[in-house]
Amino acid sequence: MTKRYIPFLFLLLGLLNIQAVSAIPASERAILIKFYQSTHGDNWNNNEGWLGEEGTECDWKGIDCSDDKSNVTVLTLSRNKLTGSIPIELGSMPKLYALRLSHNQLMGTIPAELFNNIYLDLSYNQLTGAIPAELFNNNYRLDLSHNQLTGKIPTRSLKKLHSSVNLSYNQLTGAIPAELFNTYRLDLSHNQLTGQIPNGLGRSPLETLNLSYNQLTGIIPDEFSLNATDYILGLGYIDFSHNQLTGSIPPSLGKLSYLIQINFQHNKLTGVIPREIQQLRFLKGIYLDHNQLTGRIAKALEGFRSLVYINLGHNQFTGTIPAELSQLKNVVFLHLNDNQLVGNIPAELGEAPWLRHIDFSRNQLTGVIPPEVMALPRLNTLILNTNNFVGELLPTAFKNPQLTTFNLAGNCLYTEQTTLTTFKTHNPRSFWGGQRVGIGCPSVSHYHAETGSLTISDVIANGTHYYATLKSVDGSRFQLLSASPLGNQEHIDPAEYNTSTLTLSIPEVSAFGRFYHATLQADQNGLFTLTTATLY
Repeated sequence: MTKRYIPFLFLLLGLLNIQAVSAIPASERAILIKFYQSTHGDNWNNNEGWLGEEGTECDWKGIDCSDDKSNVTVLTLSRNKLTGSIPIELGSMPKLYALRLSHNQLMGTIPAELFNNIYLDLSYNQLTGAIPAELFNNNYRLDLSHNQLTGKIPTRSLKKLHSSVNLSYNQLTGAIPAELFNTYRLDLSHNQLTGQIPNGLGRSPLETLNLSYNQLTGIIPDEFSLNATDYILGLGYIDFSHNQLTGSIPPSLGKLSYLIQINFQHNKLTGVIPREIQQLRFLKGIYLDHNQLTGRIAKALEGFRSLVYINLGHNQFTGTIPAELSQLKNVVFLHLNDNQLVGNIPAELGEAPWLRHIDFSRNQLTGVIPPEVMALPRLNTLILNTNNFVGELLPTAFKNPQLTTFNLAGNCLYTEQTTLTTFKTHNPRSFWGGQRVGIGCPSVSHYHAETGSLTISDVIANGTHYYATLKSVDGSRFQLLSASPLGNQEHIDPAEYNTSTLTLSIPEVSAFGRFYHATLQADQNGLFTLTTATLY
């Protein structure tokens, strides 16, 4: 061989060597083929390149390899119509650190051999059986949510710090291991977990904690603390909703300076809202509905400035709605329904420009509905049913183009039927019906909201007919201002009714497009209350 061919020979040998190094081991290729067969690869949405010639494995759909292409490192085939089961041989691939097979139709149990994967996402499948304890050894990010897993969570889980653990939407039972708090994001919601919330929250690096929709009992541990560092802001989202927790809301929540959302709804919590959490300047949402919380609503909401979502419905709050709510310039969602609130809706609430959803239903609120609230520029839902609101809703109240859903039933309101019909034509989710006509409702011929006076063309008192004017005292009781007889009878002085009871009978009362025969009864102070209203 001449010397001029020697360099070419070395170059050729080098290329052959590179080609040899670039191929993944035959054992890994065999595992990939086994995986393809076990998950019915011929039926995948995309199986591009699979089962190709040796040396092409790193180009198969969903596969990433090391820089020198000597090992498979990532297998991602989410949303690809995989069926069948996961072969245990996948756990034998030494460099496979990420396995993402979510949103498929995989069945069977999870192989314990997958413990070497740093990132393991098997969510949204139909996997069954217990969670192998080995999966918590090395997995930094573990997502097994939305499957059909059963049994208890392994007690020796999470010996090392994890990024996130999501076991939600399964059928897991038993208690929550305290070791699970050794992670940044933990979601155990929508299972059947029992027992108490374990201690350890005060020492955990948690940023997000969701234990909702379980069967947890006992109190919420009062051991929250700010474990913030240069890289961790501390607990920001807490969701313990839909459990059976008792006791009070822990004041130590006020130490979580970066807390953004609290959700304790649908539990059995008692007591008041601690003042400590009212100073949290980043708090955007507070959901405490369906509990047994007490106290005056003004105190409960005092101090909050940054809230966007407020739900305190279905509790036992009392008192009046504070006008200071208008200072919550960013509030969008305001639910105070099913409490024991009294008084008027403050007109100042109309100064909250972003308010879109109001629910004050099933309280004891009175007075007229402020037009400033009805005219809120972004208001699309107004639920005020089953209160004691009175008066006429003027046509301007229904001209808000954003107001698409409302419920005013079970009050003492009336409006022009044509206006209401036009409004409901453009707002199919609105509900007006079921207005009360009876005790406490000023259902009379004419009601002037500005003056609170009632003008009745024909009142029968002790057999005599009168043209009468009454004035509303508190929305449910009326004072007789004048009574001019019809015909030649003498004028009656209203003062005569201050010392004796009197029943006024009104033969034709117009209310909500229908006519009633109404009766008002005076008390010892001369104040009249509507006692009956019979369809005419």
